[in-house]
Amino acid sequence: MKTVKILYGCGVDSYYATKLPMHDPYLFMQAPNGEKHIFLSELEIGRGRKEAKVEHVHACTDLAAEMGKNGTVAEQITFMVAKWVGNFDVVKLVIPNNFPLRIYQQLSAVFKNIEVCSGTLFPERAIKTPEEIEMVRQAQANNEKGFFRAVEILQAATIEKDLTLKWNGSPLTSEILRGEVNAVNAQFGALGFNDGPIMAGGAQGADPHNVGSGILRANEFIIMDSFPLASNFYNGDLTRTFLKGEASDWHLEVYDAVLAAQLHALNITKAGVTGKYVHEEVMKTLENRGFPKGVDANGDNFGMFHGTGHSLGLEVHDDGPGVSPRNDKPLLENMVVTIEPGLYYPGKGGVRIEDIVAVTKDGIDNLTTIPKELLVDKW
Repeated sequence: MKTVKILYGCGVDSYYATKLPMHDPYLFMQAPNGEKHIFLSELEIGRGRKEAKVEHVHACTDLAAEMGKNGTVAEQITFMVAKWVGNFDVVKLVIPNNFPLRIYQQLSAVFKNIEVCSGTLFPERAIKTPEEIEMVRQAQANNEKGFFRAVEILQAATIEKDLTLKWNGSPLTSEILRGEVNAVNAQFGALGFNDGPIMAGGAQGADPHNVGSGILRANEFIIMDSFPLASNFYNGDLTRTFLKGEASDWHLEVYDAVLAAQLHALNITKAGVTGKYVHEEVMKTLENRGFPKGVDANGDNFGMFHGTGHSLGLEVHDDGPGVSPRNDKPLLENMVVTIEPGLYYPGKGGVRIEDIVAVTKDGIDNLTTIPKELLVDKW
């Protein structure tokens, strides 16, 4: 039975398949011989013919005229697929698990063999080409520029008597720092910020995905996690933990434990090891430093209670195995993953340190270059 891959949308799989950035959904088909077809409206047909990396670009208007009626979107898509696929009985359609339901229902009335993928239509996305790795490297390099802006502001901020931070004559808030960082990211071509960056000061940092709000304070951890979408359509992802003022012994011990765990993970990550192994080694390092995970009397988690990392590429959490207790399959050369251990303590705060790395035969290519200093005055 011949297999035909079908997409209807304008997401990351569509871009991966065609290298054509679009805002409106369109039909993509990959024939059994590997040839790619896309079907575009009058609005996009000219650009598609110039830019799309496919063998065939079809005009929807021509097919609509041939169809003899406008019909619903589902009817139009089914007509286009049926016309170009041909013999229904010897063809299996393969669609992603986010395929539009109404179109699936319409196709099911014509095609008896439809397979729904459990994930992406292109599992090969997990292995990056050398060109893709360079795209991620550039995305991360631009992301780092925003971090230097954050450090510059924190260095310039003054500490008030109540330990709040003041910058440019006003209280320094998570919102102000977020806006300044995103302004730099936009200056270097970021297409979006994925609702970030996280700017979580003090107790807010005990919740790993708390985006942060309100006035920032001295002598407290400030977690900054930025993951913008670059102009090349690949994502950066970078976390550092800052402290303005004086660090207590507890601050230093927590930070040093996370840093030691991250450096150990970077040292042992390579093709052939599993994400589960790397994660377990991170947990051992933290426990040996006196920081096990657990649940406190209020039912809140403390310690490290997330995976060590995730795949990254066209999406921040890209398709592919992560560095977590669930991934017992070997990491492969040219996979791109994050390494980001953390420790979190309700009511006090947290630390997370994150780099993006490309997996190599003998180790990693670290795509992140920014320093890992806790105290902003040491940058």
